[in-house]
Amino acid sequence: MEEEIQEALQTLAAKRQRPVLCLLGDMDQHSLHTVRALALELETFNTVSVLLNSPGGDIEDAYRMALALREYAQDIEVLVPAWAKSAATFFCLAADTIHIGRYGELGPLDPQRLNLRGSAMPVSALESFNALYQLLTYSLDSLDGIIQRLLMNAPPMDIPYAIEHAQPLFAAIVSPLYSRVDLHELGEAGRSLAISEDYAVRVMERWGYSEIGNDERRQIARRLTWGYPTHGFVIDLTEAQQVGLNAERLDDESDVLCWKIRDIFNRAAIPSYIDIAFPHPQNNHSNLDDDQIFQGEKNEHDDEPKGEETAESSPDGQQNSV
Repeated sequence: MEEEIQEALQTLAAKRQRPVLCLLGDMDQHSLHTVRALALELETFNTVSVLLNSPGGDIEDAYRMALALREYAQDIEVLVPAWAKSAATFFCLAADTIHIGRYGELGPLDPQRLNLRGSAMPVSALESFNALYQLLTYSLDSLDGIIQRLLMNAPPMDIPYAIEHAQPLFAAIVSPLYSRVDLHELGEAGRSLAISEDYAVRVMERWGYSEIGNDERRQIARRLTWGYPTHGFVIDLTEAQQVGLNAERLDDESDVLCWKIRDIFNRAAIPSYIDIAFPHPQNNHSNLDDDQIFQGEKNEHDDEPKGEETAESSPDGQQNSV
């Protein structure tokens, strides 16, 4: 199977006329160590294509991977035939160009956090803010409704007088709801979102988006972090271009080769594969052993987007995932 993947990777490298780093699976510490080792082989090329198929992972590990590649490659392009979600989308921001295939998609940078209610399923950091926004909308609608009823049904009164008399009833309705807002949870969620946004602005400023203004970079980062209703929201090529990303259509021949490599990976039923190939045959994957390239056995949930995880921990010892 490794020979089959290497042959396909070398064909893709010849097509792209540059080394191809194949990064399939989660973005975590194991992936980081492997990418750092492989990055050493890029010194004589100064350019690389990254075939990326990932549900996400740790945003800080993704940032460290970008730093490792940028140490040796001034020109980086990312190929996304299927998906690069969450932390993998963040990684794409460090590239000069994102090539998205016919069925390729990116995703929001919306952080995922531990569920403080005890569930094993992570929750979106935006969930707390969306709940607060819904509560605010409900509160304003309630206040407006009370005032309208007073104006229509009570003896003639002006609007300031109606507002004054609406306040006690309004407070009685919404105060119990606001008392249930967990300010600690809201603060932790806001901090996780700020981490994602600030990292995004930094990588864009340093590399592929250095030519645009800081306000525009901040706008792109905020939209990717705050602007989508779900963590799995599909950001296709058109959407990515509307956001302002340096995204182009992946040519059909490269797209087919990328899908071939991904299909081999899926048939092998392994959760991660990382290796490098060059436009001409040479010693690939340096001195890495097979355990660094192939990682474990795949389970039925390995192909689902997992989201990112920050290495930051809250004061109560719970780790925030993004």
